[in-house]
Amino acid sequence: MDTPHKHSIIARDGVIELNGQLYLQQQDRAQSEFQHLSGEKTITPEVIRRFNQNVDLSAAYCKSAGLPYLHVVYPSKAMAFREDFAAAGVNLVGIFSDAHRRDEVIYPLEQLVGPDDFETYGSHCSDPGYLKIAQIMFRTIGIPIDAYRPIVTAQPRNSDLSNMRGMPAQNVPTIREFEGLKAKVRQFTNVQMLPGNRGIVQYTLNERAPVQKRVLLFGDSYFAGTVPIIAPLFQEVLYLRSPYVMEDVARVLEPDIILTSNTERYLVNVPDKLYDTPYFVRFMQKGVDASKLNLRNREALFAVFAGRESAEFKAWRSQSRLGRAGGKGGAKGRLKGLLGRGKGAGPKGKGRKGQNKAD
Repeated sequence: MDTPHKHSIIARDGVIELNGQLYLQQQDRAQSEFQHLSGEKTITPEVIRRFNQNVDLSAAYCKSAGLPYLHVVYPSKAMAFREDFAAAGVNLVGIFSDAHRRDEVIYPLEQLVGPDDFETYGSHCSDPGYLKIAQIMFRTIGIPIDAYRPIVTAQPRNSDLSNMRGMPAQNVPTIREFEGLKAKVRQFTNVQMLPGNRGIVQYTLNERAPVQKRVLLFGDSYFAGTVPIIAPLFQEVLYLRSPYVMEDVARVLEPDIILTSNTERYLVNVPDKLYDTPYFVRFMQKGVDASKLNLRNREALFAVFAGRESAEFKAWRSQSRLGRAGGKGGAKGRLKGLLGRGKGAGPKGKGRKGQNKAD
C-alpha cells in the first residue's frame, strides 16, 4: 500500500502515527506488517500449513506428556485500533484468519479493545494488556488466575517505537506485584551475552508463589513481556524464544504447563518445526560473548538445564532458598561439579579467568 497520509495518519521513519498512537509500519521490509494487515500482501498456503503443523506437533507432544497446552497469537496493535484506521480511510483485514484456527489456538482480539491494553508509543501490549491475555490463557487451560488483583504503578520505560523516534522514557502502567501476595521473585537470564533477542532465555523462581507450578513458555517478545507479570503468581517461569515446543528442552525441564505464542506479524514467515535451524546455532551468531554472562546467571541456568530432578538443580535451589546462590564463590557441592573447573581454573572458590572457554 502507498504510505498513508489521509486525515491524521502520519508515516515516517518506519513508524505510523494516528490519533496519538504509534504503530510499526515495516514498508517492504521484515514482515511488511501493514501491507499484510491491509491485504496488499497475503501469506502463502505453505506458511499457513507450517503454522498448523507446528501447533499440531506441539499439541501432540504435550498430550503425550500429559501437559496442558495452548498457543496464543497476539493480535497486532493496529487490529485493536482498526476502527480508527477505518475512520481515516484505511481498512485493515488482519493476518490471522480462519485457516489458522485450531482447538489449541486463541486469538484474543475482541478482548483487547481499550487503549490501556497497548503501549501508546510502542507496538506491544501494556502490562494490563499482557495480564488480560495471561488470564485468558490460564483460564482456558483450567488454571485461573483472575482472582489475583494486580498492583499497578507508573514507572518510566522506553518502548520499541519511541526508541525509533528518539523519544525519552514515558511513565507507563507497570505490574510487578499482586494484592496480598508477598512474592520474592528471583530473575535470571542470558541476555548479557547476546547481541539481540535470538537465543534469549529467562527464568524466574518464586518460592512463595500461590501457584506451585513450573510454566514453560516458547514465544517472542510478547511472552518475554509477560514473564515479569506472572512471575509473582507461579513458582517457576521459563521463557525461550521459539514459536513452537522444543521437545528436547521440554523433556529436560519437565514443566507442569507449556504455552507457545507468536505475535500476529510473525504469521508471515513461520519456520518449519521439522526442518528449522537447530537452537544451538543461535549461540554461534556474531556478537555472542559468553564471558559477559555473570556467575549468578550462569549458575542458575546451568542448574535449571541440568534437569528438574537433578542433584545439581536441587543443590542450587537449596542454596537459593538460603540466599547464597550467585553469591561470592557461588553455590557449593554438586553444582561446582556441574560448572566444572577444567583447564585454567583458578583457586578454589574464586572462579577462573576465561571460565566460559571450557563450555
